[in-house]
Parts: sequence; C-alpha cells; structure tokens
Amino acid sequence: MRKNIQTSALFFSTLIFIHTISAETITIVTYNILNFPDAFGSQRIDDFRVVIDYIEPDIVVIQEIQSQAGMNVFLDSVLNVTGSAFEAV
Repeated sequence: MRKNIQTSALFFSTLIFIHTISAETITIVTYNILNFPDAFGSQRIDDFRVVIDYIEPDIVVIQEIQSQAGMNVFLDSVLNVTGSAFEAV
C-alpha cells in the first residue's frame, strides 16, 4: 500500500513539473504554389496572404517557384508585407 502511495505521489509530482515547463511550438508549413509566378501569380498574391496570415507559420517551405524573381515576389509581397520576418534560404 505504501509503495502505491509513493508511486502516486511521484506520478502527480511529475505531472505538476511537466505542466509548469513552458514549451514553445514551431509551426512549419509546406505550400505548393503551382508554378508561381507564371500561373496567374500576381492574381493569387492576396489569396496567399490570407492563407499565410491564418496559419502564422514560423517556417515556410515552398514548392513550384519558377524563378528567383518569383521567390523575391513571394517573399516581399506575401511573407514580408508587414516587416522582414522571413528570408529565403
């Protein structure tokens, strides 16, 4: 019986300790933007902004960017409209 009480006390102490540790969450999004900017790129910029603003990612992985110029447009017109939080790697 005493062992069960000690085990329970240890279990609840561990739960309280784990609960008090603050953990950070990193949001990673992968996004296929379909032949950007060639396939109606400038017409879809507002839609991309809505999605990115809703998700609020920390890291964005993009597929189907057609050129460095397209990457620059996406970076400046979608990801960094209000600041310079993102950079292309």
